[in-house]
Amino acid sequence: MRVALGGRRFRIRLGRLVAVALAVAGWLVAMGLWAAQAAPPGPPAARVYVVQPGDTLWSIATRLAPAEDPRAWIARVMERNGLSSPVIRPGEALALPDGR
Repeated sequence: MRVALGGRRFRIRLGRLVAVALAVAGWLVAMGLWAAQAAPPGPPAARVYVVQPGDTLWSIATRLAPAEDPRAWIARVMERNGLSSPVIRPGEALALPDGR
């Protein structure tokens, strides 16, 4: 059997192949978009601050959140890090509050 590149059968088969390829590509794109919308967003990456010698929660609060009430900021830092007292030590990594 001989296939001529310009033959009618070849064009029909090529057309079918292209149609199937486009359908599969469209399906893959649709599934990717659906999966991206269906997946719940992960938690935002936590900002971390490593305590330096001489740092206090108050000094960190006034430096990193100057427009905010330091007491509220400190309370959120303590809650987020499970601190029962405001005592921190150099080298300790503190997860900082989100956004505000």
